[in-house]
Amino acid sequence: MHDGIIYMFVPGASVQAVDGTNGDLIWEYQRDYPQSVAAATRAQQEIGIYEDMLYLAARTACWSRSMQDRKVRWETKVDKVARRGRMLVADGKVITSRTCPQGVREFCFIVAHDAKTGKELWKFYSTAAPGEPGGDTWADMPVDSGGRTLGPAGLL
Repeated sequence: MHDGIIYMFVPGASVQAVDGTNGDLIWEYQRDYPQSVAAATRAQQEIGIYEDMLYLAARTACWSRSMQDRKVRWETKVDKVARRGRMLVADGKVITSRTCPQGVREFCFIVAHDAKTGKELWKFYSTAAPGEPGGDTWADMPVDSGGRTLGPAGLL
């Protein structure tokens, strides 16, 4: 909620802005997805707010819209794997994470984008590779081993 407006996801992977005082619909945004993207996957989205921008993190992309004119300010494709976890918008950064399908390290990361431009600022892999800090703590386990990935329990 921001300035009396409630921003929410609704069935069909739409985003709505609703007047918080009376429930009237102010606007609705429906993102176009390819037919190959399952309906359940389309709903895997997060909303964040920073200054005058509304941030939406979805399956493989993150984008920003102006809360005033609702125009897309930027959009960036993050990767080809579905996003998991939550989005955090803080200190001028939009921070999202990715899942680790079958232990493939290239998809196991947390990434920060500039909140105003969408430019990638940094990327942190959740498993250390040989030669990186902590990389030697995995003994001889291969980098892309399912046991080497850090799920939520491994990060606690």
